Amino acid sequence: MPRRALPALVLVGSAFGFAQGNITLSLDGKNTVPPGYSEGGRLYAAAKPLATALGAALNVGGNQATFKLGGFSVAVPLVSKGGTGYVVALDVAKGLGFTASAMGTTLTAKRAGAAQAAVQGAQQLAGGEGQVGQTYTLRAGTNDALNLTITKLEYVAGHFIAGGDDLIKPDSKLVVVYATVQNPMKDSENGANRVSYSGVDSNNKTVSGNDWFDLKTRQTAFVDLKPGQKLDVFSYLTLDNAASLPKLIVEDGDKVIRYDLKGKIAPLPAPLVDPASSDGSVAPNPLKGAVGTAYPGYMNDLMVDGFAFSDKPMADVDLLEGGRLLVVSFTLKGTGPTEQSYGSYNTGGTLLDSDNAEVSSAAVLLASRDAEFSAKLGAGAKASGRLVFKLEKDQKPASLKFQVTGTRDVVFDLSGLK
Repeated sequence: MPRRALPALVLVGSAFGFAQGNITLSLDGKNTVPPGYSEGGRLYAAAKPLATALGAALNVGGNQATFKLGGFSVAVPLVSKGGTGYVVALDVAKGLGFTASAMGTTLTAKRAGAAQAAVQGAQQLAGGEGQVGQTYTLRAGTNDALNLTITKLEYVAGHFIAGGDDLIKPDSKLVVVYATVQNPMKDSENGANRVSYSGVDSNNKTVSGNDWFDLKTRQTAFVDLKPGQKLDVFSYLTLDNAASLPKLIVEDGDKVIRYDLKGKIAPLPAPLVDPASSDGSVAPNPLKGAVGTAYPGYMNDLMVDGFAFSDKPMADVDLLEGGRLLVVSFTLKGTGPTEQSYGSYNTGGTLLDSDNAEVSSAAVLLASRDAEFSAKLGAGAKASGRLVFKLEKDQKPASLKFQVTGTRDVVFDLSGLK
């Protein structure tokens, strides 16, 4: 059945720079003139009239406005001027599934129809929503056509190398999208860099997709494919530690392909996953530490080898009267493509005693001798060291938060240490 042509949405604003007044919104031949203005190259529309014109539900809370339309939901910042809340019209249009673009003072958006589940040169496939493992021809019938197959997705909170860098971050995780692209054209060259996509996370936040990378070289896939050529690629989105990604949206010319990802994304592995997370998407920070377990950081793995008390001074660390030292043995292993430096300036920890008082490390020493810890580690290289803490008489350690720059905090329970 042929699809009905859907109307374009046009917003026309005043000259760029700040000029508050009205904008013209044209949808299905009917014009409205909601309050709006242009500022800093962005066209703003009053939130309530914009929602009414689009037929969207609107919920305003604090400095955020959430629009919902059909299966789409987008949360955007709300800017208050003169008692009226304004939003960036382009962000709302894209978040609600419109294919949108801005030129000059005009915003044009077109509501997408159902996803075209068709491969160029093949019969129409059943269904309209995107399916992982299914091939789709983007921009079919044009000289810019490209076959796309999203093969798998996974949550990543550990090491992930792309473009010569480790993308691990303590305060966020990745959703990695793996795909195969193929140029179906006979006389033109197209590439993966022409695939644009975004996601909607579990907090209704629109998350932009990043560049595509060649799966083999792990470098940016800014290459044109010859006719018929295939390439395995990956890209990624960055999510908050506690968020999941239920929806992925791939742009297909003036349409979009929407993927329902519930149950389709491989979970995080232990120990980087919250055991209470039903879908394996929650990455805790801090992590619960265990002796002998490696914890990934920026181009390194951290392992605590053991804890011990000492009643003898170490290097220039003297004992407090009647007290003792707590010695934490650790090993760092280089994992990244470039060499990294480590020392007391980026390796250390905070001890909490049974009264919840903080004790900072008194020294970071080499494992083999009483000298300051210092190491340069490339991939596979290891260095061992010791964190030394001064304890007062009868002071009992309760927990240790070990920190290496670029690593999630790792907290060890020391309440039973003797």
